[in-house]
Amino acid sequence: MLSLVSKLLMGISLFSIGCATSSLRVNSAPEGAEVSLISRDRTPVKVGKTPLDIDSRNFPELFQDSMQVEVTKEGFSPLSVVVPKLPVGGVGRINLNLQTAELPKVCQNQSESTNVLAKGIADAASLVSRKRLDEASRLLEDLSSKFGTVPVIHDLLGNVYFLQKNLDRALESYRRSNRLNPNNIDTLRMIERIEKVQGRGTAGV
Repeated sequence: MLSLVSKLLMGISLFSIGCATSSLRVNSAPEGAEVSLISRDRTPVKVGKTPLDIDSRNFPELFQDSMQVEVTKEGFSPLSVVVPKLPVGGVGRINLNLQTAELPKVCQNQSESTNVLAKGIADAASLVSRKRLDEASRLLEDLSSKFGTVPVIHDLLGNVYFLQKNLDRALESYRRSNRLNPNNIDTLRMIERIEKVQGRGTAGV
C-alpha cells in the first residue's frame, strides 16, 4: 500500500516561483483526458483536456484550499488526486499514467484505497495548518484504523497529539511508526525528545 502512495505522490510536484498567481499543470498519458476540479463543496468543474494549465486568475476559489483533480478518458480508468493548497505564486504539476479500464477488481480497489489515503492525509494537513487539531486527530485516528501499516499516518497522529500536549499518546504513535519504519530519523528524534521531557516532568513542552 505504501508503495502505491509513494508512486502517487511522486507524480505531484509543488514549488514556488515568487509571483502572485498560483498555477497547476496537469499532464496525462495518453493526452486528451478530461480534467475536472472538485472544490470543498464537492461540485465538479470541467476545466479542459490534458495537457492543461490552470491558474488562480481563472479559478480563484479552487486555489483557496486543497483541491481534488479528477482525470477521465473513455476506455481508461478515471484517476483522482488531491493537491494540497498551493502557496501564493506556487506552481504544481501532476503527471498521471492512465490505465485501460479492464483492470482486475483488486487493482481498482487498491487505486480507490490509495486515493482515500492521499486525500485523508492532505485533509489532515490542512486541518493542522488551520489549528483544528481535534478534527485532525479524529480524521487521522480513522485513517489509522483503515491503513494501520502506513507509518506516515502514525507520525502525523503523533505530531497532532504532541501539539495537543498529549505526550503519552504522541509517544505511542511515534513508537508504532518506528516499529513499521525503524529507519526514520525524525520519528526517532521525536521519541527521544518526548522521553527526555517525561523524564524531567513537563518542562520545555
